[in-house]
Amino acid sequence: MATTSSGNYQFETYWGTDKSTLTGGVWTPAPPGDWLYGAGGGTSHVINEPAYQVGVVPTQFSGRWGGSHRVVPDISLDGDPNTGFEIGLTQEFPDGTHTAQDAADAVGCELAQTEGITGQDYCSELCETMPTQGESLMNKIYLGLTAAVSIAALTAISSPALADGKTMSFFITSVGLGKGADLGGLKGADAHCQKLAKAAGSTKTWHAYLSTQGKGAVNARDRIGKGPWQNFKGETIAKNVADLHSDNNKINNDTGLSEKGDVINVSGGPNRHDILTGSKPDGTAFPPDKDMTCKNWTSSTDGAAMMGHHNRAGIPDGPTAKS
Repeated sequence: MATTSSGNYQFETYWGTDKSTLTGGVWTPAPPGDWLYGAGGGTSHVINEPAYQVGVVPTQFSGRWGGSHRVVPDISLDGDPNTGFEIGLTQEFPDGTHTAQDAADAVGCELAQTEGITGQDYCSELCETMPTQGESLMNKIYLGLTAAVSIAALTAISSPALADGKTMSFFITSVGLGKGADLGGLKGADAHCQKLAKAAGSTKTWHAYLSTQGKGAVNARDRIGKGPWQNFKGETIAKNVADLHSDNNKINNDTGLSEKGDVINVSGGPNRHDILTGSKPDGTAFPPDKDMTCKNWTSSTDGAAMMGHHNRAGIPDGPTAKS
């Protein structure tokens, strides 16, 4: 595509090689002649029309083969032969040599000799740099752009796995207090969470997901904020309170990580999928008629506590085991 110095459209053409034969002072056919090869374009038979062409490319082109397909070329690159780059490259010669001197000594560079230049000069050009313009340049630019986009996409995909826990707002404790369900009440449980998180580098304020019963009962769902919540890797496990207590939450064996980003063991050793909650599936407290919190997290002897499974599996494999 050609434009004026101010960017106004002038015309479009392809980059290619044409053939016209001069006989008796007459060019046949008239220049630019017959097209032999080079960059072209058209409507794909296979690739569907991309979103950025919908409503932009006329349907007479996109619908050429029925349906809607991609029309090319649709990416503009620098094909000007006067604005090439010096491309660095290394050429391997038949004997396995690479350097200019090695090539000159081993091969002798017969072509260079026929051209009247030294083998060293010729091989230096081959082994070091060469100017690239036109379609050859466009290919390299496109490959570079493709690589850059691919790297960016891979980075976006893999970056959660490279996270350092700075966005973490949910974790399963890597270690308990060693006293069963006697956590020192909610205050002691919160302090334990705070201590572990701080050791892992977190500067946030943490609360344990626990309910209490009886007078002044506390619902676990009311003491954890509004969300969203992310694990150590930055993966969102729930968007809000309702999402957290629905079948849609993303807590499982792969995402239910500790404050250090470690997977909580469920097989091949001690099964640690039991998580103290003292809560009903909706995150609310149980009525006071039956102890479900080991005396509000102060007893390691008498009492009982409701638990959940972070890997959402159990025997029997029903709704309670998945809560």
